Amino acid sequence: MPADLFTVHRVHCSHNGYFVDLFVRVSNKVAYDMYTKFGYTVYRRVLGYYSGPNSEDAFGTLHE
Repeated sequence: MPADLFTVHRVHCSHNGYFVDLFVRVSNKVAYDMYTKFGYTVYRRVLGYYSGPNSEDAFGTLHE
């Protein structure tokens, strides 16, 4: 697990969090595959989440 993702999980567990919510570009297959490998599931698609010259939708992913 990448260090930043590990830190998110550690904080989540130490503070008795209910879930971790991350967003990933729909086109970012590498990130999407990594998150699903670590147990994240897509719960929504956010239209226009990323703006600017590379505007794009995002998947909202959730880990409980």
